[in-house]
Amino acid sequence: MGEADNKCSVPFIRICDFMEKLSGIKGKRKTQALKEFFEHSKVTNFFPIVRLMIPNFDMERGQYGLKEVTLAKYYAELLSLPNREKEALIHFKDPKKQLPGCPAGGFVEVLEFIIRNRVGDSQNLTVEEINAYLDDLANALDKPAKKKILSELVRRMSAIEQKWLVKIILKDMKLGTHEKLLSSFHDKALEIYYNTNNLREVFTKLKDKNIELGVQLFTWGQPIRPMLAGRKPFQELKKLLINQEVYVETKFDGERIQCHYCSDGNIKFFSRNAVDYTMMYGRSLRELILENVHGVNACILDGELIVWDLGLDAPASFGQNKTVANENTPGKCLCYMVFDILYIETADGTKHDLMPKPLSDRKQILDKTLTDVPKRLEKVKFSQVKGSKMVFDQFNVAIERNEEGLIIKRVDSPYIPDDRSSLWLKMKSDYFDGLSDSLDFLIVGGYYGSGHRTGDGDEFDHITVFLLASPSKIDLKDPLKSKFVPITKVGTGYSIPELGELRRRLRDQWKPFRQSPPYWPKWVPGPGERPDYFINDPSKSVILEVKAAEIVPSEKFPSNNTLRFPKVARIRYDKNWDQATSMTEVQTIIDSFKRGITEPTARIDAVQIEDEPTRKRKREIKTIPKGQVMPQFMDTDTSEIIPTSAIFDGCEFFIVSCRGYDKSDLEIKIVENGGRKVQNYLPTVTHIIASDSSSMKVRNLIEKYGLDILSPDWLVDCVKYQEKMELRPKYVLHASDETRNYFEKEFTKYGDSLSIPYRSVDELLEIAKNFPERELNQVKKTIESNWWNRIPEEIKANVFRIPAYKFLSKVFFIYKSDLPDPLFNGRDLWVELYQLKIEAHGGEVRNGLTKDVTHILNLGQRIRFESKAEVVDAQWINQMIAH
Repeated sequence: MGEADNKCSVPFIRICDFMEKLSGIKGKRKTQALKEFFEHSKVTNFFPIVRLMIPNFDMERGQYGLKEVTLAKYYAELLSLPNREKEALIHFKDPKKQLPGCPAGGFVEVLEFIIRNRVGDSQNLTVEEINAYLDDLANALDKPAKKKILSELVRRMSAIEQKWLVKIILKDMKLGTHEKLLSSFHDKALEIYYNTNNLREVFTKLKDKNIELGVQLFTWGQPIRPMLAGRKPFQELKKLLINQEVYVETKFDGERIQCHYCSDGNIKFFSRNAVDYTMMYGRSLRELILENVHGVNACILDGELIVWDLGLDAPASFGQNKTVANENTPGKCLCYMVFDILYIETADGTKHDLMPKPLSDRKQILDKTLTDVPKRLEKVKFSQVKGSKMVFDQFNVAIERNEEGLIIKRVDSPYIPDDRSSLWLKMKSDYFDGLSDSLDFLIVGGYYGSGHRTGDGDEFDHITVFLLASPSKIDLKDPLKSKFVPITKVGTGYSIPELGELRRRLRDQWKPFRQSPPYWPKWVPGPGERPDYFINDPSKSVILEVKAAEIVPSEKFPSNNTLRFPKVARIRYDKNWDQATSMTEVQTIIDSFKRGITEPTARIDAVQIEDEPTRKRKREIKTIPKGQVMPQFMDTDTSEIIPTSAIFDGCEFFIVSCRGYDKSDLEIKIVENGGRKVQNYLPTVTHIIASDSSSMKVRNLIEKYGLDILSPDWLVDCVKYQEKMELRPKYVLHASDETRNYFEKEFTKYGDSLSIPYRSVDELLEIAKNFPERELNQVKKTIESNWWNRIPEEIKANVFRIPAYKFLSKVFFIYKSDLPDPLFNGRDLWVELYQLKIEAHGGEVRNGLTKDVTHILNLGQRIRFESKAEVVDAQWINQMIAH
């Protein structure tokens, strides 16, 4: 790199002021501000400035190895912060730790608040100097070296400069300008960056902003941003595939790797995020690629790196690449699955950018360039099909084989770096949640499978796909007189251990299939639907909870319908055989789809039940008037409601499901207490409520956004106690990374909080159920001792806290030498206060110095006790409770 590229005499404070301005404006105003910045500035070299403004795009500078907590400790030491300010900075997310007036949640905001009156004015460090300091910081080998550099910066920078410096170090600018900034500089800048992943290269190529660029924007040896496959809703996908010629490829659950090959032996490997993995994977793949790339001086390949399990003769589960690359793992090897070629230099030295060419041409060139080595280096197999039906048929086969899914690519598609459009599409059964509620069907048949999920035992260990049926009639007295109508088969969604357990439970029920058993309708299945085995007794079978894209007409099954892209959500050992989704219910769902309702009904148990021996089972058949939306999917009219409290002020709720509660009641409570509710997920949603985290809709929200999923109980308790309740593990069905970290710090392994007070003895007992038996008995004895009723109300109000069981298995004797206060009728409230604290935290208190006493709490004068018990004072008790 040239020294001239780094020179920039612009004061860093000016850039900070500009970034402050940018952070306060949005949309077109932000774009306009960026354009004016570039057009009106006298700066001739913008690279040193831009690398500070979009540090995530600067792949040249290494990592700093500094996160928020480490920076907090450095600042606390460098500025000699008082303990309270140090704690506020370290625990920046915890509002209880913050100083008055200080915002919680953002590290930089808390830092700025604390240091604003502790640092001096700006000494006008230049952008060039800041970049030099940051280079030194990234290259520093140990903590003392990093701290020395930070010390110099703290001494020479103002609070506003340090705010933006820390944002740069954390690569968390929150300016919303990454793509806008480059596009504002030059309309080709973003394209060059996606082709090179090199910010310096962008500004080198565009030194004269008015120059006309050549065709080739990328450089061999610099990673190109990969083209990505988009996702589309099921119905939209069907439209896109109408009369469309596409290539269908198997989707591998691996690591996207780009390989830059040169015949002189220089080979580089880059990840999807432009990380250089040559050292990691070169040892395993270099010679393999050198020996099997032919006829070119250089090329760039794109593919997926997976681990091949030689024992299973199948791809291994995701996440093993680095382990296999670094270690000699018996029975496993890396396998590079190549699906595209982006560039070649032919033997005569002619360079060809292949990305603008159609995929069909690139596939032909790849086929001539690369020779397959089975299970080590392979071209991804593909088939050319036309229209949605052929694609969906292949997808059904893929999910029956328990494969990851399919990638659909238009035959004429160019390779567009960083593009995620409809030119390439990925299909996984998880994506198609047209039936957002699952369906429960009974296993009535089984099929032999192939590949790594077949077992090594008898013939039953080769059953991997199951025939499922829906009941039209249930006879509890004689299950064989019931009627179960086959509707679909499913072969994906369960793990190998889950499949093994399912085989074990059904092993005694399989019979070879020759004709339909008596509990099926008369049905002669075709070759593709004929099972190898059927279940002899339906009452001994198992229910599978299934998700699917939709229910479609089909003559292959006696139900005259089947599921498109079925996948097992759960194996329901907890459900009885007679609790499967009925044929009446299935028809209701089909009718709903025809009316444009994409959600199935609530549970409608419309199976005809006969001759129940022990209890009435005649179930009510619930119907919905034609053309009406079912209540659970309607928006609640809250236009007339006037909020009576503000506990949900600023909160927006999306209720996905609320089993056990009425959705409209919950939505009314939300609005009554100052909140808002919506019927679909929006970026403004602050709280997602669901009763089941395993539903497809909830799983998709988790996968896409990584959000907290809260139980309806949290909402109800907030209203009950009229405050926005602190989150506890019992309220959270799925925790985001931030919430999970908070729980690890604030809660014990039993789920009890170290700082949040309990509101009732019942709440304490609920948590205590998680305790080992010995500790549980101790808590019960403490609560049942009736100590609570002996304490005056004024002391209860001021003292009662149960943040943790710090004194479990500890027995105390409280000694106090002076006499009780006569104003309190001879009672010693000081002793009662500490007895309350001890018992509230799981300890026991004796009236005398008995043999089982482990601790003596001395509230009086210093004296010697004839006991082996540990003597403690009031300060020790309070410190134990506080920490």
